[in-house]
Amino acid sequence: MVDERNNWLDVVEGRRNFRTQGYYCTIQPASGQTKRGITHEEARACERAFFTNFPPWSTADQRRFGTNNLIPVLGQLLVQVVSKSYVTSFAAYLSMTLPSPHKVRGGTIIEGVQKSTIGPTQSHKGPYSEHDGADP
Repeated sequence: MVDERNNWLDVVEGRRNFRTQGYYCTIQPASGQTKRGITHEEARACERAFFTNFPPWSTADQRRFGTNNLIPVLGQLLVQVVSKSYVTSFAAYLSMTLPSPHKVRGGTIIEGVQKSTIGPTQSHKGPYSEHDGADP
């Protein structure tokens, strides 16, 4: 049984079955405890007591044990996933709604801004000017 615990400890501490995010070990209430109405605080106290009092868990790095250590990590991952999804969705939305560069009467649309065609007698030195006043 000690060997089995040490094998799990190797996994949780990243010495075996390495994963980028790593592993966390939690203890959740048994169904009988849940039926009796154990509170979240009581369940977390039992979990802390187990990981701090029973080897090999008690001798290991405690940052990978317990629900309270796992929650902030999951929160950060959720923010990353939602942010990435939002940016990807927003970029797709923009690509569908903004006009792509194409010819229009009297000018060219560049990134959603119309640029006028300048004749040979006119002068224009605006930010979208590509020529010196002569027709292209």
